[in-house]
Amino acid sequence: MTTNSARRHSRLSEAAGIVFLILGLLVWLSLVSYDTEDPSWNTVAGARLARNLIGVAGSYTADLVYQAFGALAFVFPVILILLAWKFIRCRPIEVPLARTAGWMLIVLSSCAAVALGPQWMLFRGAIPAAGVTGLVIAQWLISIFNVTGAAVVTGTIFILALYLASSFSLAHAALYGIGAYASA
Repeated sequence: MTTNSARRHSRLSEAAGIVFLILGLLVWLSLVSYDTEDPSWNTVAGARLARNLIGVAGSYTADLVYQAFGALAFVFPVILILLAWKFIRCRPIEVPLARTAGWMLIVLSSCAAVALGPQWMLFRGAIPAAGVTGLVIAQWLISIFNVTGAAVVTGTIFILALYLASSFSLAHAALYGIGAYASA
């Protein structure tokens, strides 16, 4: 790779990082300023202006993400900001397909875990804390494994998802921690 192409690639990577950073900020602002009376997919607000800090686009985005994922909605701006940090630092994402699958499974298993616990609602009863996604997954798991089995399966998937999404390795744990104590 020549110096010019490396510099151009670096600039493109930084530009992508800035875009992901702004997207993360916009999603976060739309979530924190969510109002159940704003125009959205399931609310008719007429000619009323959205109170959401990002306007009508923010009210629709926040409603969609909250309805789908409940309290776990705040994972999405975090993921976007972490992705932005990788791009800005021009660091390649190791095994991107596995990392993406890991993050998706973290969100889905977390939603299911919230749905398996006591039922609580967000925004004065407007949105289930687990989101529709968590409720559907939890009911499906309960129909196959009952509640205890569903909890075990959900926990196992969460642990495997953390393994896929992070750089943790059992080989590193054995090399730097567990293995040192086992030989003593």
